[in-house]
Amino acid sequence: MATWLEDIKQVFTAAGGEMHYSDLYSELGRIRGRELSRNNEATVRKEVERFSSHSDNWKEGRPDLFRSTRGKGKGFWSLAKASEQLQIAPDIEGASILVDAEPPERREYVRELTLRNSRPILALKKLYGGRCQVSGELVMDGIAGDLTEAHHIRWLMRGGLDVEANIVVLSPTFHAAIHAVDANFDWASLTFIVSGKRFPLLINKHLVARTAPQMNEQL
Repeated sequence: MATWLEDIKQVFTAAGGEMHYSDLYSELGRIRGRELSRNNEATVRKEVERFSSHSDNWKEGRPDLFRSTRGKGKGFWSLAKASEQLQIAPDIEGASILVDAEPPERREYVRELTLRNSRPILALKKLYGGRCQVSGELVMDGIAGDLTEAHHIRWLMRGGLDVEANIVVLSPTFHAAIHAVDANFDWASLTFIVSGKRFPLLINKHLVARTAPQMNEQL
């Protein structure tokens, strides 16, 4: 199992912005398959603060990974930008030098979501038989089995529900592109908008288009 720090970095990476501790606890609970205890929550706070120069618990020389976005005591944090993430490494003479830390991989976090949401995801993956709803094609012609991934149209950490009506089945490449640019979804036409280009669902057996008055309904 991944460490608390690794899971925390993955959640912040997928969020793409700030999160309150309460949302962080919720997403970590989803990843680990159980609700976090008070001791777990305390551990999470400790890890965030230990690796942030915005906290009194940070020590010089420790990786500086997180940023307090609204000031101390507010509970809102984000991942530091890649250019700000520095860690200490010893040089050949034993002195300390600063080196860039590698950012966590988003793809690992997506895989966690796929494993966690077994019931609705397995039902939809079976329904589409390994085909991406956007391209309509089997990923790698199906030679490696079903490689599709489930995407929550309204992200869970933004209040979306973990139900089939809020999920699409996509190829790993298109799924990564959606998260990379935080693509919008046009419910009226069932179309993703990625950097201004429209990608309608070529195959759809479960989603229903929504009219303007329905757009504010939570999914």
